[in-house]
Amino acid sequence: RVSAADGTGGYVLGTMHVGDPRVLDVLTRSAAAFTASRRFVLEVDLDAAATLKLQQAMFYQDGHRLADLAGADLAEAAAAHLADYGIPLELGRAMKPWAAFTTLSMPRGDSALPLDLQLLARARKLHKEVAALETVDEQLGLFERMSDARQLALLRETVCHYTPLQDELERMVDAYVGGDLAALMLAS
Repeated sequence: RVSAADGTGGYVLGTMHVGDPRVLDVLTRSAAAFTASRRFVLEVDLDAAATLKLQQAMFYQDGHRLADLAGADLAEAAAAHLADYGIPLELGRAMKPWAAFTTLSMPRGDSALPLDLQLLARARKLHKEVAALETVDEQLGLFERMSDARQLALLRETVCHYTPLQDELERMVDAYVGGDLAALMLAS
């Protein structure tokens, strides 16, 4: 809870962009505070139009392939890992490098709606005022302006260290669920 000098205030909830059932338990633990709040502010409002824009931006639309930039070996390794996320190999081969490394930076097999989007859905159901800190265009701009070299370096790092990254994500989820901020900082 945060409060102003005049006694008004609100709540700040740090979320993880994952759908892990353990993380989703925060919905239960924060239900009273969430229900009492009249406004919900999240990082980015992924309404239907924004979600479609994001999904389209993740893939080359002009016939290019990931291998054109990343080379065959890195592209195939990335596509193989992306298959663990339910992304067919052919679609994985058409992903932009930034989209591939951001997807691979999420927990494997995490198919549930992430916590922040579940909170958004709940806010809309309760007819709360909804606001976002950023737009999807602002977030996409960050990735689209990133140099090819930087995107490839991040993709290579993510693919080459995929298993340790997944282990780190597991430690982060454990720390988050346990409310252990110090361990969360160490794991990230």
